Amino acid sequence: MTLSVSGLSQRVAENQRLFEENMRLKDVVLELEYRLRENTQRTTDLSALRNALEKKFGPVELPQINPIPISIYCNGGGNANSSVTTSGDKDSKTATSKPKGEESGTSEKKDTAENKDSTEKKDTKENEKEQSTSAEGDDSKKPEEDQEEEDEEKPKIPDVRPDPLIKNTKTIDMNRQIEIPSSMWDQGLVCGITRLSLQHCQLSAIPEQVFTLRCTLKELELGQNKLKQVPVDIGRLKKLTKLTLNHNQISSLPKEIGKLANLEDLNLSHNQFAELPEPVLQLKGLCSLILANNQISKLEGMKLVPLKALTLLSIENNNLSKLSVELGLIPNLKTIMVSGNSFRIPNTALISKGSAAVLEYLRNKCPQQ
Repeated sequence: MTLSVSGLSQRVAENQRLFEENMRLKDVVLELEYRLRENTQRTTDLSALRNALEKKFGPVELPQINPIPISIYCNGGGNANSSVTTSGDKDSKTATSKPKGEESGTSEKKDTAENKDSTEKKDTKENEKEQSTSAEGDDSKKPEEDQEEEDEEKPKIPDVRPDPLIKNTKTIDMNRQIEIPSSMWDQGLVCGITRLSLQHCQLSAIPEQVFTLRCTLKELELGQNKLKQVPVDIGRLKKLTKLTLNHNQISSLPKEIGKLANLEDLNLSHNQFAELPEPVLQLKGLCSLILANNQISKLEGMKLVPLKALTLLSIENNNLSKLSVELGLIPNLKTIMVSGNSFRIPNTALISKGSAAVLEYLRNKCPQQ
């Protein structure tokens, strides 16, 4: 059976369409996996919080405390030195008498105790002063970066009425908007948003206003734009847990991205990376790293081993001629995607069996630790 030129063209176009649809679906699956992991973590956190509250504020049987006896000295009626001791029990009152010598001795002991307490308090204050001076000296030795963080002023909150939807969802979604109105940035500050999505916005640079949201922003989505570089100000977004930069033209990352200690999910797929960005190795809390569809030709697995929180790694459709068996040493890695590279070992049949089979192969091949 022969096909016409038009028939072949149609098949090529259909194959291309199916390929693009397949890549889109893979991105959707990765996003769903992240959401599932995020919801599981939130459930665990809520359970732990509930148990802690029950433990702290639950019904507690208080121990019985015996009241301290109080002596009341009377000057009139009978013995001038008679006293009444109150024990806190309404039915218990005992009359006693004290000789003058004993009373005088008690007074002297009391004065001695007061003097001792005064001396101890004075010594305590002097020690606290010395410790405070020492602490100030230690603070002056802090790294310049920490000092800059402390000195950085919080952004000024504009005097505008909060949008009810943005306030409730803590989200601003401006996808496919070429121009972003200034009112949206004001709402971001007023409502304290935690998620900002600016995908398909034809951005050639990250808007400066993004960094004014640093006090609350946790998720930043900048996929499907025209970004060629990431500014050093990205390191100011200390609370970020998710950063999406897929489908841009980025080839390197600034070292400041290593300051994002809370970052858990990083998507760098469909960019122009020729190697693993070194700043990524500083992200010790990273759970998901997506590097698919780049131009990475070499990946040293040992460099990723310190990322103990990493559970998902995608390096599909790169230029890897060899798959580093040391990737099997990443302690908590559960999902690994490696198809679409030029290496022949492991073969396609094994890769098609999924992450479990690939990880088993790598762990059997890698040196024992």
